[in-house]
Amino acid sequence: MLNACETEVLGETLRQAGVPVVICWRTKVEDNAGRIFATTLYDACAQGCTERVAFDRAVQALRLVLRQCTLTNGMAAKCRKYEIRAPEQPAHSSGFEPLPWGAGVPVLLSAEGTVVPDIP
Repeated sequence: MLNACETEVLGETLRQAGVPVVICWRTKVEDNAGRIFATTLYDACAQGCTERVAFDRAVQALRLVLRQCTLTNGMAAKCRKYEIRAPEQPAHSSGFEPLPWGAGVPVLLSAEGTVVPDIP
């Protein structure tokens, strides 16, 4: 795993050089989101999951991080802390403050092709 900002080009180079699976970031990555993603990915691999399953679990882990927020009606709630998007792009979500941070966009590169998480 290349757990650093904008490593997709390096990942593609490694794939072409024969590395069977590379997980990297298409965009900048928020530091804490990168740690959550990597920890979840490595834990899943240690449990015997395939790289694809580990990747999907790591993406889901980012989507499940919650924080305190305020809904537009003024009520307190727990809302998503991260969205799968570049940190510099505007949030997709609305209806609460603060809006989710952009975690970054992880990518899985393999012989089967390129996998990027669905971005709602």
